[in-house]
Amino acid sequence: MYRVSSNRPDRGPLAPPPRPSNPFTERQSWSRFDVGQSSVAAGPGLTIYGATRRDTAFVEVLAWKAATTATYSKLVEEAMFTGSSIDELLNELHGLGVPIGGVSLKWRLEREIYTLETDVCRWIDLTDRRSISALRALIGSWHSQPVTASILTGDQRQVTTRIAETLRTCGLLRPDGTHTTASGIKYASKFGTLGNDDHCWAQWLDAYNTGATITYSEPMDPADPDVIEAVKHTGCFVP
Repeated sequence: MYRVSSNRPDRGPLAPPPRPSNPFTERQSWSRFDVGQSSVAAGPGLTIYGATRRDTAFVEVLAWKAATTATYSKLVEEAMFTGSSIDELLNELHGLGVPIGGVSLKWRLEREIYTLETDVCRWIDLTDRRSISALRALIGSWHSQPVTASILTGDQRQVTTRIAETLRTCGLLRPDGTHTTASGIKYASKFGTLGNDDHCWAQWLDAYNTGATITYSEPMDPADPDVIEAVKHTGCFVP
């Protein structure tokens, strides 16, 4: 997988923020499929995120600063009027001193894109119809609403993180009656996909610096074609 992560010594690609085990913890600031500490892991809950495609990895990491629908619409309209692309327009506006939404230079310099070879061979395809059916049976005791793809990929972190914890602890019952456990979730980006091989991944680690091997890394460069592609899709300025 490709993973955009902090390059700080204490917060590298295989050292995500730890999450506590208390189910009543305020989770809205957590990432979508973060898990708290459980009996499965010896330490605190650790979750890393990545993508099959390099540009999708950049889209996902910029999603938290994505332009609103109204702002994005205006950017597209203005870019078409001036004959430029969204990233070119954002760069021009920034050069003129116009306050625009995006990440800071410090944020960008503290991040790199890593290529990871994961040890995981069992993933739960979260939006597969069979997974959704199995989840309906699994979490009915604490979630009263119908389980749908929109719930699973939505922004209700109190729900999605508990679903992730349930999947990690319990696994899923296959239609043939056999049971499977997994070390991660496969899902689609909320910004859409580009073909069948465009997936995002959430992987649960048993401990820091386990579960994958770093094979390559490089700084996050605003001139990188994949960063530019991510800016076009999110409307998020990258200095």
